[in-house]
Amino acid sequence: MIVFGGPSLVPQLKKLWKSAFGDTDRYIRLFFQYQYRPQDTLADVEDEQVRSMLFFPRYRFRVDAKETSAGYICGAATYPEHRSKGLMSALIARAHCEMQRRGDEYGVLIPASKSLYAYYERFGYRPFFYRGKSERTASELSGADSGSVALCPADEKTLWHIYGALSARWPCAVLQDCRRISMLMRFYPARQKDGDRTFLICKDGEPRGWMFCSYENGDDGARWLVREIEADRVAADTAAAALLRIGGASRVCMEGPENGGVSLDETRPAGMLRPLGRKGMPGCAAGYMNMMLD
Repeated sequence: MIVFGGPSLVPQLKKLWKSAFGDTDRYIRLFFQYQYRPQDTLADVEDEQVRSMLFFPRYRFRVDAKETSAGYICGAATYPEHRSKGLMSALIARAHCEMQRRGDEYGVLIPASKSLYAYYERFGYRPFFYRGKSERTASELSGADSGSVALCPADEKTLWHIYGALSARWPCAVLQDCRRISMLMRFYPARQKDGDRTFLICKDGEPRGWMFCSYENGDDGARWLVREIEADRVAADTAAAALLRIGGASRVCMEGPENGGVSLDETRPAGMLRPLGRKGMPGCAAGYMNMMLD
């Protein structure tokens, strides 16, 4: 039986999330604190036990300069012993009905693996969002001009202000709000000495963008992993060189939306879109979606 979320189901939903995705308890706690809403949650329950679940929070969505709304399907998971029973198909179909009922014109999602793109195409989803990736070593960045760029600890107010200014340039984009920016800032603390951090990219003394980063120590040395980057008139190598001035990392791996303000190298599909109702695909060739860390 498909039911909406509720207080009595939360422990089971968290348990399935942990089992399916292996995220940290901190990450799961933040998701349920800032993103979870019972009315945006569906679960298949049998004998009071959750067998399958998904979440479909609502986002603002700009399409060809007109703002509408989209449901973002995330956290879709089924226990292994209950797969191949049609449970997830039923949850997705029900989620689409609920999204249309509340007025959403599109559904968006990020497949957890390449193999899932074919699965979601069965429900009418098509690749629409792309990400770029660049990796540089310290020696490769030795000639990058990073003198005019400084990385500063981010604060929610400034990050929200910059986000609003830069997002106006994206013709087709999933848009964040203050509550989700707050969640991201708690997951990537600005003043932590290592681990996850948020930086403002400042050029000539003015904030021009942001980076959500993780500092990692591995068998092959330390590196900065930039999970999201967006900036106005700041080159990727310039930002990477500035990042290497912090800590003892020897390389930087950067990711970000392919059609954002920072040009990156390799491009891959990173999200799918499905029109709801009689809507067709947007006129723009590709959309912008970033900071979907839930």
